[in-house]
Amino acid sequence: EEVSIQSASQYPVFSMGAMFNHQSEVASLELPFALPGSSPSTIEAGVKDQYDLSVSVSQPIFTGFRTSSLIRAANQQLQSKEIKKNVVGNELMLAVGNLYYQSQLNMLQRKVLEQSEKRIENQLTLIRNLMEAEQKTAFDTLEVTNRKLSIGSQLIKLKDGYEILL
Repeated sequence: EEVSIQSASQYPVFSMGAMFNHQSEVASLELPFALPGSSPSTIEAGVKDQYDLSVSVSQPIFTGFRTSSLIRAANQQLQSKEIKKNVVGNELMLAVGNLYYQSQLNMLQRKVLEQSEKRIENQLTLIRNLMEAEQKTAFDTLEVTNRKLSIGSQLIKLKDGYEILL
């Protein structure tokens, strides 16, 4: 819009105007003498109906290259805005891509932790069986249970993070 406004200033400007003025009463002067060829001794000052019509054309002849400079500046602004739009679009695409890859990474980490949790559950069952056979101590089951709890809390954090990513 700015480019078209600035470009329009280099072309001539045409303007037209019309006016009509009607006066219901016109001032009249009474003359103390009669004019030759006229019977009344009064004269009217002014006209009852007045018509004015005007047409003008204006063209700046030389503006010190201001007009062409303003047009170039408007074109540069337009190009700058388009580049900024492209940059913002690219940043948005990058952010969406990063978000997608973060969600994929989160899902992969959850799968790995779920598999670890299953292996720890199997190991805990094995240690409990060995403890019942008096080949392991109760401390061994405590250590494996703590690992299981740690993985469970990591899974909860990852699930919450995934909800946030979504």
